[in-house]
Amino acid sequence: MDDKTVEYKIADEWNLHVSPSDCLLNTPINISVHGKYPGTPFTLKATKTCNNIIFSSEASFILGENGTTNLSESVPFNGTYAEANSMGLLWSMRRVKYISGSTADTFYDLSPIKTTLTLEVNNVCVSEQTIIQHHLSEDIKMVPIKESGFIGTAFVPQNKTNFASIIFLDGSQRFQSIKEAALLASNGYCTLSVSYLKSHKHTPSLSHIPVETIGNAIEWLNTRDFIVNKKIGIVGKSRGSELALHAASIYHDIEAIISIAGSGISYHGLKDNLTMNLPPAWTYRGKPLPYAALYAPKLSGYALYKQLSQNKSVSFRDWYEELIADKKVLDLATIPVENIKGSLLFISGDDDLMWDSAKLSGISIQRLNRFKHPWPFKHDIYSRAGHRIELPHTYHNYNESPSPFLYGGNQYSDLKASHNAWNKLVLFLNEVL
Repeated sequence: MDDKTVEYKIADEWNLHVSPSDCLLNTPINISVHGKYPGTPFTLKATKTCNNIIFSSEASFILGENGTTNLSESVPFNGTYAEANSMGLLWSMRRVKYISGSTADTFYDLSPIKTTLTLEVNNVCVSEQTIIQHHLSEDIKMVPIKESGFIGTAFVPQNKTNFASIIFLDGSQRFQSIKEAALLASNGYCTLSVSYLKSHKHTPSLSHIPVETIGNAIEWLNTRDFIVNKKIGIVGKSRGSELALHAASIYHDIEAIISIAGSGISYHGLKDNLTMNLPPAWTYRGKPLPYAALYAPKLSGYALYKQLSQNKSVSFRDWYEELIADKKVLDLATIPVENIKGSLLFISGDDDLMWDSAKLSGISIQRLNRFKHPWPFKHDIYSRAGHRIELPHTYHNYNESPSPFLYGGNQYSDLKASHNAWNKLVLFLNEVL
C-alpha cells in the first residue's frame, strides 16, 4: 500500500465539524472532531491572512472515548492555548509571517475574516474547513454623513423597522468605531459611529471637543423618517466614554449608556507632545468642562518624559492617577452622572495599564449609589484583561510590533473578556431599550 493510499484511508476515518462556518463575528462557533479510533492524538491548526500578515494557532488533543472531541469541553495537551474553549484557536493566533505589499486600514476594513482549519493525524492533513466571519449582514445599509454638524457613518437595517439607535464613540487614537457599529447593526439596531476627534495632519486630535457634536448626532437620529423607535443609547470606549457620560448627563434623549475601559473623571485634552500646560478635552456652549488637570503631574510626568526619550513603551496609569491626587481636582473633574436619566453599564479590565479604568469607572458607580440613581447600573470587571476590550473573536497584535503604549492584559484574557463583554452589551441594550 503506497503513501497516498494510506493518506486516503486515514482521511476516511476522520471528520472535522464546524458549526456555523459562515456567520456574524459575534456568533459562537462549535468545533468538534470525530474519528474511528478513540485515544488517538490529533492536531488542529488555524490560519488566516489579515492586512498582509499570516496568523496561525494550533492545539493537540486525544480523541475521546466515544470517538468525539468537542473543543468546548476538551483541554488541549499542547498548543497555543490551555483550556476547554470552542473559540480557543481563534483567540490564540500569533503572527508568523509578513507578506510584503500595501496594507489596508484594518480599523475600518469590513471585509469578512476567513480562517482555515486543518485536522492533522500523524502529520497528515485529513480534513479541512473554512470559517467565514462577517462584520456586516447583507440587509444593512451604510450611510456616510458629513453634514448636520458632525461626521460619522450610520448603519441601518433594511429588513426591520422598530429598531432603537446606538451612537458609538471610539477612543483617542481612532476617528470612528466602524466595525463595532456595523456588527451591532447586524444584531438589530440602527447604529451611528460618530467621529468627534479633530484632524491634525491627518491624525486624531483630542482638544476642545464640543459636547454639542453628540447633540447634533441625536438630532440627526430624531429627524430620520426611517427611524420609528426614538430610543437612543450610546457606547463610549476609553476617552470616548467621558464624552458619552457628559453627553448623557446633558441630553436626556439618551436612555442607555455603556462605558468600555472608560473613566468617570473628565481628563485633559491631548496634544502632539506632552507639555506642562494641558488643554481641556471637552467644551459645552463654548466653555471648557471641568477637567483634571490644568498642569501635567510632576512625578509621573518626569518618568514619562524619560521613558519616551528612550523610545520605551509607556503606561499612563500613574499619570492619570497623580492628576486626581488632589481631592479638590477630583471632585471638580468628576462627571455628574447623577444627571443621567437612563441605565448604565461599565466594562473594565483589572489590568488596564493605559489608566485604571476599573477604579475610574468605580468612581461613577460610587456617585450613582450616593445619589440613589433610580435607573439600573452595573460595573463588570474582567480579570487579567487590559485596556483593549474590543470586538469579540478578533486578533490583537500583542507585543509583536513596537508600540508607544502599554495597554496591560494579554491577548487571550482580552479576547475572552471581549467575547463576554459584547454579549453583556447586547443583552443590556435589549433589556433597557
